[in-house]
Amino acid sequence: MDDVILEGWPDHGWLTQHWPQLAHITLTEVNGGGLRMLTEHGAVHVKKRPRQSVGAEVWILDELTARGVPVTQLLPSVTGAKHQMHGNDAILVYSEIDGHAWHDYTLPGTDDRVRLVGGAAASLHAAMADIDITEAIARGLHVRRRRRGTEGLPLQIIHRDFHAGNVLFVGEQVSGYIDFDHLELGPRWVDPLYGSLSVMARLFEAGREDEWLPLLESMVRGYHAVSPITDLEVARTVELMIGIEEDFLAWFLPEQDEANALLTVLMIERVHRLRRPILDLVGDIARSAPR
Repeated sequence: MDDVILEGWPDHGWLTQHWPQLAHITLTEVNGGGLRMLTEHGAVHVKKRPRQSVGAEVWILDELTARGVPVTQLLPSVTGAKHQMHGNDAILVYSEIDGHAWHDYTLPGTDDRVRLVGGAAASLHAAMADIDITEAIARGLHVRRRRRGTEGLPLQIIHRDFHAGNVLFVGEQVSGYIDFDHLELGPRWVDPLYGSLSVMARLFEAGREDEWLPLLESMVRGYHAVSPITDLEVARTVELMIGIEEDFLAWFLPEQDEANALLTVLMIERVHRLRRPILDLVGDIARSAPR
């Protein structure tokens, strides 16, 4: 197992000291920026989080579990705590949720699957809408001070990394939501737009970016069917999309990630070019009866 421990991560001995159930591992693999391990008690995921964000994530996962939302469960360590500090990082161990995510947006039936993801975003927002924001901030919830397009939109706790890869399905039913480490206070409309932009990125990579608008429609219709879109959300749609991509650009440029920075610029340019079709599409859906 030790040969797949990532640089800067605790070794197997440290992990089993805090989580004895990890003592007998039959498989360890790098997965989603962390480690996936098969144990005698089932599969788990080991993740490393920044110290300042872990309190909000742990608390909100507990809140969502109490509301009956299918989220991944944190395994307590020997001390009963749901994370352990390793240097400046928090280490957490999550149980694996049954289900699968969709990543290929070029397959038949993609529009139906994307619509389900949009509905899943709205359902998650409904569950998070009444979580105490003040308490969440006190526990370390990230508060983004400025983002293009947010003016006047109500704020609530949002996932902030919402895309099809973080929603799991069994058949046509949501089996779970994962990866809550980017939680922040923001407009709910960020999440489905973020999800639709992740679809655009995949289509760009496949050379099929012209297929994006119908999938944006599917995402928005899925969301609207569960939680109706407001006129102000319609008006802010394009600016929020550009703001989301500007956030990515601000990350990729200092990292000198030229390939992703170029992709981000191409996506911003495409959103600009499609401004009117995007606003017309979202506006037509918002004026329709949810179905």
